[in-house]
Amino acid sequence: MLSDKCYNEFNIENNIISSYSEIETFTNQILSSESFNDLDKYIYKEYAPYSFMYSFKYQIFNTANTIGSSNYFDVDNYIDIFCDCEAQLPCENYFNEYNDLFSKFSTNLDLINDENNFNRYWNFLRDPIIELWKTFARGLRVNFKNDYYGYKVNSWNRKYKSSIDEF
Repeated sequence: MLSDKCYNEFNIENNIISSYSEIETFTNQILSSESFNDLDKYIYKEYAPYSFMYSFKYQIFNTANTIGSSNYFDVDNYIDIFCDCEAQLPCENYFNEYNDLFSKFSTNLDLINDENNFNRYWNFLRDPIIELWKTFARGLRVNFKNDYYGYKVNSWNRKYKSSIDEF
């Protein structure tokens, strides 16, 4: 939930909301509700350009980014989610190299798990999993942006390609 200070600053800086009474009540309900903290999850789940993004960000990436030991989650389920995400990767040519990397990484995770070494290597796997998400996000930003950011496409594209090369 937003602190009172943040809420008041938001209202002051966004006078447009109070100019339209039909949205003011609705906006106030959103900003003051407990579910506001989960708004990003809702947006990913309902509006992400690709269906796998929700699972990738909130189940794969967040686990790697926050959990220091694989003893605290179901590894087999984690691998299953990884495989589900792989099956839903974008089919556009722009993501072909990325998809190949993701598939190879997913296969290696499964092999590591089959050899009962996932727990042993979890701390070494976390960084590449985090980078796998960040690399995808870099490519996504090239293809899904507001027109205003068109001047940044070349720079963003170089960062995406560089991320793939580094991976």
